[in-house]
Amino acid sequence: MTNETLLPSTSVMADERIEKLVGQSSQDSIVAVVGSEDGAKLIDGIKEKSKQNSKTDPWHAAKRLDHHLAKNERPVLDFLFPGFRMGRVGGLVSAGGIGKSMLALELAVAVACPLKEANLLGIEIPKYGRVVYLSGEDDIEEFQTRLHNIHKVLDLSGKGDEIVEHLEKNLEIIDLEDSPRDFLDPQVFAKFSEWAKGCRLIIIDTLSMFHSADENSNTEMAKVVARFKLIAKRYGCCLLFLHHTSKSMAIDGRQDEQQSTRGASVLVDNSRFICYLSGMSKQEYGRLKGENNDSMPFQESERKKWVTFGASKQNGGGHFDPFWLTRAEGGVLVRKDPKFWGVKGSDYTQQPTKISGKEKKKQKVERDFV
Repeated sequence: MTNETLLPSTSVMADERIEKLVGQSSQDSIVAVVGSEDGAKLIDGIKEKSKQNSKTDPWHAAKRLDHHLAKNERPVLDFLFPGFRMGRVGGLVSAGGIGKSMLALELAVAVACPLKEANLLGIEIPKYGRVVYLSGEDDIEEFQTRLHNIHKVLDLSGKGDEIVEHLEKNLEIIDLEDSPRDFLDPQVFAKFSEWAKGCRLIIIDTLSMFHSADENSNTEMAKVVARFKLIAKRYGCCLLFLHHTSKSMAIDGRQDEQQSTRGASVLVDNSRFICYLSGMSKQEYGRLKGENNDSMPFQESERKKWVTFGASKQNGGGHFDPFWLTRAEGGVLVRKDPKFWGVKGSDYTQQPTKISGKEKKKQKVERDFV
């Protein structure tokens, strides 16, 4: 037997040196190895081994919390709007015909345009960016009609043309009515992932049009939500799917409850934010009338123009209080400014009060930790 056969192979020696180097914490020793003749090969080997570990070790992405860091530093969390944290999946749930597609489109406009005049919903939008609206139900002509009606309201601000310029850059509406759109199809998932790059918000309208699973199966719908979560997490965006309430909960006027969501419970359980849109019931009209000394600025026959926008589940911090919206011409939903819908007096939203800077900072901390 020759000496050559007694020596370990070059690859084995390299692996041993790589293992030794990875286990060292001394900066000097690492510099010394890098400066050696075979240092470049060792570094390449380390990189390759790291790639292999990421494929074979199912816990390679696990992270351990540093308690000293947690004690001394509080991370700055990014929110699409209060209650809906970036990188998360959320749902907008309502009965059919209430206006969730219009509301989602108005939200898309508000996120895509930095001008406050573009925010008809009157919600806090900390940052602005690109939005992709994927429609599997309504065609592009329907969206052109809705946006035309929205712009008729926005033009009253005098900033209509400027808003359009921002939307041209930041808002993409894609009609997929006659295109592949099943999220469980790997090819479709890859295409949607391309659209998600650089997005701040992705809207899926409606959920039932974007999967081939059994809507009432927790096992199958968990796979759909998992695909949504993968895109949201990978690209740091919010993904909002539109969905319907169950008929029984809609009839009972309980659309503001988590359990109102139609189908498998995992849709709510595996999402971090669920918001709702519900119409004003006769009972709600009577309650508001009583709170306003038996006086209302509109008749009961007009109550169907009013809807509530609120959250039934929020796990991402922040705080989202429900508020009233009313329908302007063309079904556009508007908050706060009565000149758009001809109501004199209160719009039944809580008006902000002036507070000191110290109290405002205190409220912000409390809100972020809800």
